[in-house]
Amino acid sequence: MLGFGALRDMNDTIKQNRDLLKAKKKKPFEKTGYSTRISDNLLHNDKKLSDPERIQLIQATWQSNREETRKKILGLMVSIVIVGVLITIFIMWWTQYFG
Repeated sequence: MLGFGALRDMNDTIKQNRDLLKAKKKKPFEKTGYSTRISDNLLHNDKKLSDPERIQLIQATWQSNREETRKKILGLMVSIVIVGVLITIFIMWWTQYFG
């Protein structure tokens, strides 16, 4: 016997896991503790925004998103240029010594 009981242990573990999964089955549309409630996300004593305030908030959010996107694109371009320069220097060095 070369298995030394490992196959039986594996089979027992699979059976135990199946039994555990059966115990955790939930009914359709049953809420678990992992789901959040809408009421948990609301702030207490939060005033409703008027239409001009809401529009101003949306525009400020769009503006900050635009600025953040510009920063990301600029960082990507700078990193591409730096990598290109490093690759060019490496190729020049390689051809000088081994070419």
